[in-house]
Amino acid sequence: MDDKKVGVFIKELREGKSLSQQQLADELFVSRTLVTKWESGKISLTSTNLKSLCNFFNVSSDEMLVGTRKSKDNIDQIENAKYKLYDQNNLLKKKVKVCFFFIISLIFLFFTYFFITFYSSVNIYTITADDCHNITIKNGLLIKTRDKIYLRLEPEILNDKIKVQSAQLYYQLNGEQTDILKLNDISTISINDFYEEQEYFEFSKFNSLKDNLYINVIYNNDSEENIKLKLKKDYVNSKLFFIKYKIKNTNEIAKEKTEDKNIFENIIQNNSEKSFLVSYNKKEYDIHVFDTQIYMVYNLNEKKEKLIYDNFDSVYFNKESSNKLVYSYSINDNNCIVGSCDDYEVEYKKFLEILYFNSVCDYKSLPYL
Repeated sequence: MDDKKVGVFIKELREGKSLSQQQLADELFVSRTLVTKWESGKISLTSTNLKSLCNFFNVSSDEMLVGTRKSKDNIDQIENAKYKLYDQNNLLKKKVKVCFFFIISLIFLFFTYFFITFYSSVNIYTITADDCHNITIKNGLLIKTRDKIYLRLEPEILNDKIKVQSAQLYYQLNGEQTDILKLNDISTISINDFYEEQEYFEFSKFNSLKDNLYINVIYNNDSEENIKLKLKKDYVNSKLFFIKYKIKNTNEIAKEKTEDKNIFENIIQNNSEKSFLVSYNKKEYDIHVFDTQIYMVYNLNEKKEKLIYDNFDSVYFNKESSNKLVYSYSINDNNCIVGSCDDYEVEYKKFLEILYFNSVCDYKSLPYL
């Protein structure tokens, strides 16, 4: 359908009835602006407007669509007009379908590329050291992305008498040692490596080398230790949808309490000595073990602090400072009984760490340097 030709035809029909554009608009209950757009060919007729114009001017829809009165010379053209319009509509539908399919394909390819490229591309590991060494690792962190590896270690000497001559960070694959970094002493290690450079790590071998990282430490008396670094995956961007953190249910909390209780039972059963001294993170802890109670004493800011685990009729965790009760917390009921228990979680966690460290590592077996 030629909109300009149809517009000229509408104008001829209107002028043939000696009507102005406003008069025609009033007859058809439309605006004069719409009539102007029809006649100028700026807008196509809708089915409703086509029907109204055909009825008003007493012309067939075929004549209106072709834009001329039917005659012997153009009868075939007018008869075929509706078939051409049908073919045009089908062609338009096909074009719309092709465009829609093309857009959907592009979206699918984009998300496929995004999924392959970025899914599980960010891995975060916490780093600790093997047990029973003179050096421990604090705040160990390794972040691996597609194009960057960030490593941070804070080695800490547990024995103040120990002096470090040098240290070396390396990984070992297939019996071959690859040095990463050499240090004159034990200090904070911070490494940034990029895929384009690969100065410290071979990105293609990361999955193998991350399980074979070591620190070799040489002390002033020329003795040395090889400390294996243990990496534990803490986060990976493998979730397509993020879910709000699920609060632990009663069974999970009970399970954790059982695990904590097992640590205490192991300590009570496996320690023939009822009192012993533990050095942990450069601080001395005097630990005393009884049948239903474990407590540790240490000095903090010139005050004697005391943490007590009591499992007599119920399980309580208490803290004393300078022989005065600071708080008493009921572990079974998750309830603060006496005092202010704001520091309970931090101090209970420290209490567990020290006991666990002592239960798996006999400090008397460490080399005296």
